[in-house]
Amino acid sequence: MVKVKKKDGTEETLQLSDVESLIKKAGGSAALAGETAIDVAVWVKKEGKKDVISMIDLQKKIITFVAKKNAQVANKVTEIVKKA
Repeated sequence: MVKVKKKDGTEETLQLSDVESLIKKAGGSAALAGETAIDVAVWVKKEGKKDVISMIDLQKKIITFVAKKNAQVANKVTEIVKKA
């Protein structure tokens, strides 16, 4: 499974449920959260991502996927990840 390298250098397994939680926290629907999690999973597989991806790359990709469907939620996701 792919790991995510956090800003502090620690690594954890990519959890699509975390992607869904982020979208819901930003005011997105359960459907948008699920679609975004699937988009992330496809991106990871299609791009042949290595064993570890950076949190920053993951966050940028999530925002890109969400922005295509709901700009307001994408803006909120951006605010949330900047605070993290």
